[in-house]
Amino acid sequence: MLRTVLVAALIATATVPGTAAAAADGNVFAGASYYVDPDADAAREAASDPANATTWNRIADHAQADWFGDWYATSDVTAVVSERVQTITAAGALPVFVAYAIPQRDCGGYSSGGTNTPADYQAWVDAFATGLGSSAAAVVLEPDALAGLDCLNSTDQRTRLDLLRWAVDRLNAQPGVAVYLDAGNSHWKPASTMAQRLTDAGVAAARGFSLNVSNFHTTTDETAYGLAVSDAIGGKPFVIDTSRNGLGPSTDPDDPEPWCNASGRALGTPATAATGDARVDAYFWIKRPGESDGTCKGGPAAGSWWRDYAFGLADRAPWATTEEPPAEEPVADEPVVSDPAAPTANVSAVAYATSGGKHNDRHLSVTIEVRDDAGAPLADVSVWSDVLRDDAVSLRSTAVTGADGRVTVTLKNHGRGCYTTDVTALQAAGLDVQDPTEPANSYAKGATCP
Repeated sequence: MLRTVLVAALIATATVPGTAAAAADGNVFAGASYYVDPDADAAREAASDPANATTWNRIADHAQADWFGDWYATSDVTAVVSERVQTITAAGALPVFVAYAIPQRDCGGYSSGGTNTPADYQAWVDAFATGLGSSAAAVVLEPDALAGLDCLNSTDQRTRLDLLRWAVDRLNAQPGVAVYLDAGNSHWKPASTMAQRLTDAGVAAARGFSLNVSNFHTTTDETAYGLAVSDAIGGKPFVIDTSRNGLGPSTDPDDPEPWCNASGRALGTPATAATGDARVDAYFWIKRPGESDGTCKGGPAAGSWWRDYAFGLADRAPWATTEEPPAEEPVADEPVVSDPAAPTANVSAVAYATSGGKHNDRHLSVTIEVRDDAGAPLADVSVWSDVLRDDAVSLRSTAVTGADGRVTVTLKNHGRGCYTTDVTALQAAGLDVQDPTEPANSYAKGATCP
């Protein structure tokens, strides 16, 4: 049984730390750093609207997936993807991409489009995959393509399944790619139906599947549904889109399209691999919060930035009062229980070291040490890291302590500013609930820490 305990948040630089190497079990999210785009729409809003910067930064300070579709011509997509991979990996982070170009996409709905023919799609996917190179990456493959299969005739359904199977195999040819076939959400198709569609689309060769992409259902519901699907396909893991599920789905019984720009919704859990379940690889903002679902409820075209809607998501974030990530939702049938005999976890030391460059201070490494009450190191503890400089979050990542109870995150090309380390939470099997500790520490580069 997994129990939620503490988790450590690193406060450091705007440059993304760490490595995107896959964990031993193949989960590329575990131990990875996640890229926060300094040029994202919400970041620009924060810069131009300083009075509301705190609210805007609830979006801007967290990682989101990058979407690629037929709006990039086949002749261009390799270069576009490659450039994005280079930007993200140069920062030490994991590329998380969405491939969204299947023919007859969205069945003529708000996000309709896609390549024209099966041959066009194969050429596009081949070019997209080539752009990934040998980098570790997570690719969510074709949101809604399986759940929305019913809008196609039987011939086109078979063609779509064949194309998805082919795409899984083509993406797998890139050595570092983890493919997640999209499986809709818990309120769309029965688990047995989705399991069969995933099987027909080649999920056996994929890392797993994705859920709740661009939707609002709770993490609890998606986890229960995902485990049911996983049980039917050999235990495959999955990722959950938590970008807009902080308050769950629409509560308006008269809304004919509750999946489209649902009103009154909120940001959900930011990116993390500390999910509390071995088959849930990550919670991630796959949908980019603030981008419209389409021209419903007064919204702009699908994928366009909608300032008012974005602000509402951020303003209602359930963790907004503390500016900390929301608590993990316990998985059904696995309640959070305090075990008096279990060891507690304490962040007992934080160390800073610099290296590289003319003055040997180009990169900053932050080491966290986790020990129990008796002073013994605690191994295999997931440490949730928030990376900030001068109190501004630029990245969230997770890493697992080694046998010495330590986690080290390297901040590449870190800039001038004050760096500190605070404690938010830790998560591991068998650990008891423990109030957070806060080691006194700071590191300053060309600045004075308060």
